[in-house]
This record gives sequence, C-alpha cells and structure tokens, in this order.
Amino acid sequence: MVRPLHGRYANSMSNMIQDLRYGIRMLLKHPWFTCTVVLTLALGIGANTALFSIINALILRPLPLPQPQQMVQVWEVSRQSGNLKFPVALPNMVDWRAQSSSFANIAAYSTTGLNLAVDDQPEFISVLSVTPDYFKVIGVTPAMGRDLREEDGLPTAPRTAVLSHGFWQRRFAADPQIVGRTIRLNSENCTVIGVMPKGFAFPNSEVAVWTPMRGNLAAAGRNLHAYQAIARLKPGVALQQAQTEMDAIASRLEGEYPDTNKDVGIRLVSLQKELVGAEQPRLLLLFGSLLTVLLITCANLAGLLSARASARQKESAIRSALGAGRRRLVRQMLTESMLMVSLGGGLGVLVAYLGVKALLAIYPTSTATWTEFGIDRAALIFTLVMSVLVGIAFGLIPALQFSRTPLNETLKEGNRGTPGRGTERLRSVLVTVQIALALILLTLGGLLIRSMWQLQQVNPGFNPDQLLTMQITLPRNKYTEDEQKTRFFEEVLAQVTALPDVKTAALASQLPFLGENSASSFQIVGGPTLPRGETLDTNRRTVSADYFQTLGLQLRRGRGFDHRDTAQVLPRAVIINEAMARKFWPDDDPLGRYVTFNSSTQYEIIGVVSNAKHSSLQEEDEPQAYTSHQQVPSRTMDLAVRANYSFDREPAALVNAIRLTVSKIDPDQAIHNIGTMEQRLSQSIAPQRFVALLLGLFATLALIQALIGIYGVMSYAVSQRRQELGIRMALGARPGAILSLVLRRGMKLTLIGMALGLMGAVASTRLLRDMLFGIKPFDPLTFAAMTLLLICISLVACFLPARRATKVDPMNVLRGE
Repeated sequence: MVRPLHGRYANSMSNMIQDLRYGIRMLLKHPWFTCTVVLTLALGIGANTALFSIINALILRPLPLPQPQQMVQVWEVSRQSGNLKFPVALPNMVDWRAQSSSFANIAAYSTTGLNLAVDDQPEFISVLSVTPDYFKVIGVTPAMGRDLREEDGLPTAPRTAVLSHGFWQRRFAADPQIVGRTIRLNSENCTVIGVMPKGFAFPNSEVAVWTPMRGNLAAAGRNLHAYQAIARLKPGVALQQAQTEMDAIASRLEGEYPDTNKDVGIRLVSLQKELVGAEQPRLLLLFGSLLTVLLITCANLAGLLSARASARQKESAIRSALGAGRRRLVRQMLTESMLMVSLGGGLGVLVAYLGVKALLAIYPTSTATWTEFGIDRAALIFTLVMSVLVGIAFGLIPALQFSRTPLNETLKEGNRGTPGRGTERLRSVLVTVQIALALILLTLGGLLIRSMWQLQQVNPGFNPDQLLTMQITLPRNKYTEDEQKTRFFEEVLAQVTALPDVKTAALASQLPFLGENSASSFQIVGGPTLPRGETLDTNRRTVSADYFQTLGLQLRRGRGFDHRDTAQVLPRAVIINEAMARKFWPDDDPLGRYVTFNSSTQYEIIGVVSNAKHSSLQEEDEPQAYTSHQQVPSRTMDLAVRANYSFDREPAALVNAIRLTVSKIDPDQAIHNIGTMEQRLSQSIAPQRFVALLLGLFATLALIQALIGIYGVMSYAVSQRRQELGIRMALGARPGAILSLVLRRGMKLTLIGMALGLMGAVASTRLLRDMLFGIKPFDPLTFAAMTLLLICISLVACFLPARRATKVDPMNVLRGE
C-alpha cells in the first residue's frame, strides 16, 4: 500500500524535529566544544564576509549611476610610447562628439579648487569644472533646482553652480532657499542653480561644487591634454564596436592635425574597470588568502568532529542495532554541524560589521569615495551561502565516518585501544593539507612584508621630519599679473618664516608627494637637432630660494637661487638634479649651459642638486629642473614649513598661526591640503602596507590553525595508543625511544605538508610579481625562513604530546588491560 504524500511529509518533519532536539541536547551537553567551534566559525565567516563587503562595494556592485554598463572613460593614448594613456584635449573631444555615432553623450571635466567666501569665512573647496552636458552623461538630475544647460557655457553667461548635497548641508545648513542664492567663488559672484541628490558622489565625495566650462571649447589648444572625458554609449552599442569607430576617428584627426595628433590614439575603458582596476588584484589576493584560512579552519574543525565521531562510535553502533539507517545517522551529524554553523554564521554577521569598520580604518579608500561600504543584502546572502558550504565541508566527512563503522569492528577497536586506520589516515591528510596551505600563506606574507620593509628603507632624498605642508591657490580673476602673484607669495613667505615656531619655510609649485610629476619638454641650446617627433623630457617645478635648504636637498655644484634671479634678468636661471645632469651631460659639465622650455626664453644652468623622490618611493631617480618662482610665477604654490619642534603632537597651533597670517594678507584667501610630510610618505605606501599587514595576519592565523591541528592529531594519537606505548615501555623501551617514535610520526606529516606547500608557494608567488619591491617572487631567503619557522613551531607542537607519551605508567596500563 502506498503511503500518502502528506504522511511522508509529516514523517520527515517529525524526524527532522527529533534530529534538531537531539542535536541541541548534544551541543548543550558539551558546551566548551560547542563554544570553540561556534567562535572559530564566527571569526572565519565574519572575516570573509567583511572582506567580501569591501570587494562587493568596489568590484561586484554596479556603479551608483543609471545604466552604469553604458558608462566609459575616454583616454587619449600615445602609440609611440606603447599606448600610454593621458588626458584629452578639448578640441579633440568636440570632434569626437560631432563624428561619433556610438555615444549618446560625451563630456569633459577637470578638478580644480576655488576659494569660497561665506560669512567672512574663507574655505578652499574642490570644484569640478564640467562641460554643460556632464549631468546628461552621468544620468543624474539635481534634487533641487536644475542642472547645467548649453547656455551656461557661453563666454558671456553669468556664473552658475550646482552644489553637492553634503556641502549644502554642511556649509549652508540645508537652506531650502539656496537655489537662486549668490555665493562668491574666487571673489566672483556665482548663482546656485541646483543641489544634487543625497548619496551622489561622482567622481568622488570630495567634490563640493560643479561649475560649467565657459567659452569656445573648440578654440582651446589641441596640445593641451588636461581634461578627463566620460561618455555614455547608446543602448545596444558594445564597447568594442565603439572602440573600432573611435580608432577610425583618431586616424582622421591625425591626418587633419599632424602637428598635434601624430601617433595619438583613443582608448575606451569601462568606467567601473577604470575606477577599481588598480584595487582588484590586491583585493582578490587577500580574499583568496582569507578563503584559504577558512579552508584550514574547516580542516581543523573536521579533525575535531572526526575525533568526536570516533568517541561516539559506540553510540552509532547502538543506534544502528536499534534500526537507524546510515542516511539517518549522517543526517543527525549534519544537523549538529549545521546548528553550530548557524550559530557561527549569525555571530559572524556581527564580526563582519566590526570587521568592515576595522578594514576601512586601514584601507586606503581615498580613490574609492564614490561608493559606500557596509553589510548589505549581497553580503548577507554571501554569509548564508558560506555558512551552508562550511557546514557541509567540515561536517560531511565526520558524519560519514560516524555512520559507517559496524558494531563488531567498533568493539574490537575499543578493546585494542587504537583508532581505525581510516580515521587515523583522515586526520593525517587533514593536517598535511593544513600545513601545506599554511606554508603557502606564510611565504606570500613573508614576501610582502620583506618588500614593505625594503620600501620603507628607501631614502626619499630629503628630510621629512618636522616638515608641515599645505597648498595656496590664488584666484585667476583677482591675481591676473605675475607681479601680483610674486608679491603675495613673497609676503606670505616672509611673515610665515618670522613666526616663533618656524625654523625655515619655502614655496614650490609642487612639493614631493603632493601630486604627480609635472613633465616638460626642453631643448639644449647648441645641442644636436632632434628628429621630428622626438623630444627631451624632464620634470619641472618652480621654487623659492630657500626650497633646497628647507627640504634638506644638497647643492652638489654651482649656486642656489638668490637676489640675482629676478623677473627682469635674462637669461633666466635653472637648477637641475644629478639624474638630469647624468642623463643629458654624461661626459660634460652642465654648469653654464643653456636650455629652453617650449619657448624661445633661455635658461642658464646655475647649479646641480641631489636627487629626490617626488611621486613614489618606488620610482627611479628622474631628471628634474627647478626654476625660480620670481622668474616663473605660479598661481598655485605649496608651502613647506620646517618647525622648531617634533610633530609628535598635532601641529594645530602652527597651522592656525599660518592660516591667520595668510588671512591678514588677503582675507578671501584660504589654505588647504594640510598635512605633515611624514603623513604624505605614509599615505604613498598605504596600499602596499594594507596588503602586507592583512596577508601577514592571515598567514599567522593559518600557522596557528595548522599547529593546533597537528597538536590535536598527535595528542589524540598518544591518547589512543596509550596501551601500546605502555606495553612498549614495559618491554624495556626507553623514554627517548618513545619520544623519538612520536616525534617521527608528527614530523613526517609536517615534512609531507611542507613539500606540497613549497610547490604551491612557488606557483602562487607569481601573483605577487607586480606587488613586490626590491626582491624577486622566488626569494630564497624568504622561502628558507618561512620553512624553518614552520619546522621549528611544528616540532614544538609535536614535542608536547610526545613528552606526555614518555610519562605513561606501564603498570597502570597493564592493570587496565
């Protein structure tokens, strides 16, 4: 007779409820074991969920824009330099818009800074100067007011601005009447026409105001590559299709404008890939490492549950004798595993929440401020899926072991006092896998830590101690003449230098580690004529006379800038670094030679100074030319101030004194981008430090887990073989022989795991090829050190159970037998 379906369902539900009740009783019966497993799972699942949340926000989650898959970043590339990317020229972008049929819209923007004056409180804010169709490309409209129109970009149009939601709240107290209000940007009136929605942060959350580019864009110089370009593809247009069309347009423009567009191509990149491309390898490496730690944890827990299943084999045999089938026994053990996993996964959500905060505290997110980080629905789904997989991973093998041992075999093994060969082999395999994975992570972590140490030993070429830095940007409409800029900065320099806590101060158009190098082409007067299209290139910045003294650069030859280097003197003066002298005058003295920079004005080389890093500690020494700020004034200058005291305490008092000094000279002028040079150097290596720190932490966790595993296996083996060891000692075996017997077995597992781990490490280090500095992926010293470390600690983990084995009393064992 066929049982009704509802009867089967009711019977299954009844069995499931019985399994749950029995599982809960068993977990409560062994609270320490349960707590250990649950906490281990919570840490493993929570840490993985936290890191997944970062990866999801940066890589997996679509950009917070309408139809983000249609958004592309547009670059110009130099075919002559291996398709090197660089910003676009506005006239080229105008031609792309006119000739392309793949784009719904295309826009350009550039980030700048303007002084905002509200209630006599000057503030330097980040402003995005955009073409009027920018918001059409983005696809987001203001929450209040309107966005930009074509007429806002006309040369005679009144100045208009759109505010970010955060800036509107912070600086204008969320004034509901803000639309139509006049604000002053760079001492010029500007009408607020809109406020963007809350949460909109593109290209980053630092942008406070969007203003339109005004003027004839097509009339700008085609050799002025200074703008970022973004475009929205038309629906149904693939990226490769648009790229093919843009390649054809680039070839046409090269024929029409050979002087500026020779060898200039166009490259389209998915906007999401452009924003997160640099982060992806590091994050995926960390995520893979953390998954490896979780795998080691699962192997460890499987070993624990396997030992527990061995202890419960008598229970399994009795239940089998009473009619319980193998499927029912497996389900019972899996139910207990899933109960522990459910508790661990639930607690892991809390761990993940705290973990995200901890990761963001050390993660360099300055380039990822367009997204929000946190535990969202995707992270919760990930936690659920991971919990189920982990429960199956570490619960299935012990469950099968629990269900498959017959009663007779169990009783025989109980009489012998030794575990079954299958059980013993399983634990050995699990420990071997743990050691192999631990060695892989130890090697990767060791390489990154050594690379980080090498990077920190690099001499930047200047003294960063007690050096405070900041920037000052003068408005174009107020400081129109070079003489005005020079007079303002000279007065600032004189008054700041006179402050009591200041030892010396200097100005530079760009201080080290405050931005990218400023490249410039030059010609050597009287030098050989270069073939068409070839140039001599160097980095160039303008500095004040005390710049080299303030930063600690050494004058090798010639003289520094002084009162002789004024705006009226010709030829002008230039100082070069040793790298430039060595590259362009390898067998000659450059002093007294003349060069020109993109003009007919000649510069005499008056000195040679030591090399200094400017963008990265990893960069090679590059040619550098310094001109006098009195002869080549700049609208934006960095101020470097060397204090009379260490910055162990916050330099707030000195910053306030400098801010007050600048305000006295010009009440509308603000200082910005304030920080110590040590902070700048630290920020420059933040990504490498983040990866090295976390991978080192993961490697340590993996090592601890592996050692716990081998210690547990050896302890369990000693306890199970207690009778055998007692009989050996009764027959005359010495403690040293017993110690050697146990150690050989433990170290055999260690050596097998290490052999597998070394092979895996050699293959895995290829992932670090682009992340290392000063060492090679296969570094013998690191491999040897990590191998020796694992051997030593494994020896300790094996020695403790082995020493306990020598304390077995033969008389007690024989009496028990």
